[in-house]
Amino acid sequence: MEPEPDVAIIGGGPAGLAAANRAAELGLDVNLFEKQYEIGSPVKTSGGSYISDMRKFKIPSKYYNPIRKGIFGTLNNHVEFNYRTDTLCILDTRSVYQYLALRAAEKGCNVHIGTNVREILLDKNKAVVGVKANKANKEIRLASKIVIDCSGFASISARKLGLLLAKNARFGSGVEYEAYVEKIDKRTIMLFVGTDIAPTGYVWVFPLSDNKARIGIGVTRPDSKVSPLLLLDKLISDRPGIFGDMGKISPVELHSGVIPIEPAPSRVTMDGLIIVGDAAGQANPIVGEGIRPAIKFGNLAAEVSSYAIEKGDVGIRSLQRYEKEAKRAANYNSIALKLQRRMAGYSDKDWQRAIAILKNLSEKDFLNLLRADFSKSNMFRMFTKVPSLLLKWDRLQA
Repeated sequence: MEPEPDVAIIGGGPAGLAAANRAAELGLDVNLFEKQYEIGSPVKTSGGSYISDMRKFKIPSKYYNPIRKGIFGTLNNHVEFNYRTDTLCILDTRSVYQYLALRAAEKGCNVHIGTNVREILLDKNKAVVGVKANKANKEIRLASKIVIDCSGFASISARKLGLLLAKNARFGSGVEYEAYVEKIDKRTIMLFVGTDIAPTGYVWVFPLSDNKARIGIGVTRPDSKVSPLLLLDKLISDRPGIFGDMGKISPVELHSGVIPIEPAPSRVTMDGLIIVGDAAGQANPIVGEGIRPAIKFGNLAAEVSSYAIEKGDVGIRSLQRYEKEAKRAANYNSIALKLQRRMAGYSDKDWQRAIAILKNLSEKDFLNLLRADFSKSNMFRMFTKVPSLLLKWDRLQA
């Protein structure tokens, strides 16, 4: 009889790939299942992240464009944040994902593309003991000691175990063009808000190289029923404000994706199961950033799995380290969720007031806001600089 594999990972996005890479690195027998026939395709994210994290995750610099300047505001009034060194970055997401997949395979992970996991397998005690998948109309059953579910918004395991977000859950819906842009500063990202261009959401311009950028729009559902694609086409056609200075814009690729804007489920572990990524509510709801937390928690899921398997107990108690860290992140995200809900309802006058406040913040403060890092030390520093923020914070906490 063949030995039972250690880990089955559902999903070949950043969480699943990070988990696969780290688990294989720790010497586990790993199988990763991705329903698409190409890792990293279709692209579902704009790829905004932070260089310090990419270095920590050992992502080579050739896979991202470094950024030193950030512009935030409306098309007529904005604030600029200039950094002395390369701080933010825009990822070539397809290349990053394939790099992680190749690295995992090199370390021993079995990567199964075109394989759609349809169900998790439970024993008589409701513990997760494996997965059931389909490839080319052939059913595959794989037993495993632990399942790491990184299957995204409509999680396979969460659906099975009743841990899904509410049926009327709020989520961000975004589209972007990867495009040739004649005139663009490849070291500057731009984020624009306003009810005329992106009601309940924002517009982004993320450069990838000298004449290549991702230009996109995200809106909040069900707050807004407007099509983000129609808004994006109108923006590129009308060329309001700063867009009129960009010269020729020629789209070459269309990306789309969704991100949950709801509290994390009450638990993200069960006996034999760890849930990572969007289904665990780990994405940053303010700017829709999901790659960084996905890789972070994918790595953690692998480490906790290794500990549990070595201990010979894959029950909930052995997975508590992951549950604890996920709840800690969920507490930060609960503040970000309240802030996002308020911002989704902002009028243009509200945004003008917000921009006036942002002009009093430092580059570091702005970075922490983007990252949704609401630690006590960060908030105390901002309250000291801008006392009026304290009143807004109290209202947000109420």
